[in-house]
Amino acid sequence: MTAPFIFEGSKVLLRFMISFLKFKKHDILACKNPEMFTQMLKSASLDKSFADDSYIVSDAFSIPHLGNAEVARRIKSVQSSGVIAKLPTRQDDKPFYIPKFTGNRSTVFSDAQIVNLWEWLPSLSLQRLHLKIIFSTAVDGHNLRRLYETCDQTTTSILAIKDTAGNVFGGFCTEPWDLDGRVKGTPESFLFSFTQNSATPQIYLSTGMNNLFQLTTIHSLQMGGGGDGPGLFLDASLQEGGSNVCETYNNDPLIGESECFHVSLLEVLGFVEP
Repeated sequence: MTAPFIFEGSKVLLRFMISFLKFKKHDILACKNPEMFTQMLKSASLDKSFADDSYIVSDAFSIPHLGNAEVARRIKSVQSSGVIAKLPTRQDDKPFYIPKFTGNRSTVFSDAQIVNLWEWLPSLSLQRLHLKIIFSTAVDGHNLRRLYETCDQTTTSILAIKDTAGNVFGGFCTEPWDLDGRVKGTPESFLFSFTQNSATPQIYLSTGMNNLFQLTTIHSLQMGGGGDGPGLFLDASLQEGGSNVCETYNNDPLIGESECFHVSLLEVLGFVEP
């Protein structure tokens, strides 16, 4: 059981808790007071079928969609419902790993910004990796096709943008930016923005409303859709873009009140082994 804790940390306990709730659903619903619930827990500890290690492990690790982003989204949903007044969130935790770069450092992010964004990565296995600049408009030019050609083998990445007004924003992406013209990505993806050059990011997790996480065409690149339009949009020149309130991430416009921006610098940061 050591390996799962290395890669998922305390999330392993969440998996086992969910497995227990599933197994004892009917007994839990039958409890009419705290005393009955306590007695049920005592009885459960003697239940040989649940105490079987192979059953617990098999069921717990078959539970899908338990990335940190999804867990944080569900906690946020519970908090907003008013059922629970306060639960710890990812922002209350310290990052397990401090991000390091292989090669040149990002010129979009400050050191404090990248450290605080690191906390929101969906797994510890990602957090232990280094970052590498795969594409940069400062080196590769403002060309969307060139971005696709350079990033088509980069499975997981951070799209980082600084506009001419000094705003820093972008998205965490879970599939390559290649020219296949299809909708792709996973619920682990999210949008972020650092308002007024703050060191603390505003994070917009996927809502489950649709699967428009990433879309690539010869004319544009975008993240999110539905609602007022793409959550993040870049044209083929990589010089103009926009941000709207979208259903995929339920985000505010990433650049404040304006929906359009002019790109000063854009980077795609990939994850590589130390």
